Amino acid sequence: MERRRRVPRRAVGWQARYAIGLDPTGGWRACDILDISLHGAGLFVADATLEELDQRHLTVRVRRPEHSMALLTLVGAVRNLAVIPGSGLRVGLEFVGLSEADRAVLEALAHMEST
Repeated sequence: MERRRRVPRRAVGWQARYAIGLDPTGGWRACDILDISLHGAGLFVADATLEELDQRHLTVRVRRPEHSMALLTLVGAVRNLAVIPGSGLRVGLEFVGLSEADRAVLEALAHMEST
């Protein structure tokens, strides 16, 4: 059966940082946000294993250079993982606890990206 998203994701290609867990004390790693919606995001990570990320939460921070005042912190539960041979992992996140302020910033950034 085909899985359908509640809201389509928009391709964005943003550079970001992620940390494993809800309290990012283990250090930040580079990632790319491939696509995003108000409910979740698709990430590309090159430096993690399936075992590290499976069934985990990730904290993701993104700051768009052209909108440097907008630091967006997103927390999501890993819902899908796919190996990209010779490259890394594609990670599907479902956001949890997105604040109204982060939601508004996310909507504005995604809208600006599409124009």
